[in-house]
Amino acid sequence: MSINKTEIEEDKVSVIVPVYNVEEYIRECIKSIQVQTYSNLEIIVVNDGTKDKSIEIIKDLIETDSRIRVISQPNQGLSAARNTGIENATGKYVAMIDSDDKIKPDFIKHLFDVADSQNADIVRGSFRDFEGNIP
Repeated sequence: MSINKTEIEEDKVSVIVPVYNVEEYIRECIKSIQVQTYSNLEIIVVNDGTKDKSIEIIKDLIETDSRIRVISQPNQGLSAARNTGIENATGKYVAMIDSDDKIKPDFIKHLFDVADSQNADIVRGSFRDFEGNIP
C-alpha cells in the first residue's frame, strides 16, 4: 500500500532502514535514529524477510515510539526494500540508513538544514568507521 503523496509533510524526514539478518546491529542503529536532535521523523523499518531475530530485538522500541513503522515483505534485496520505504514515506525528505550503521545525534538536523537552506534535491553525508576514522 502506497501513501497518497499529497500527504507529504514539509518538515518531516522519513528515515528508511532496510532490515535483513542484522540482529547484531539493529538495536544500536534504531536507537541512534531515535535520539536525533531533529525529531520530526518517521522511522520506516522495512523487514525484507529477515530470517533472524532482528525485528524481535527492537520490538520494545517499536512499541514505545510512535514514529516507528514496520513494513514486512518477502526478501527482495536492499534496493527493493529501500523502494518500499520510499513508496510509504510521508516526509519531504528521505534518509537511507543501513541497518548495520549508527548515526551521530545531529546527523539528520545537519542534512535537513543544508537541504532546506540550499533547496537541494540531494544531500550526502560522510561516514567514519567505528574507530572514528574517515576511510
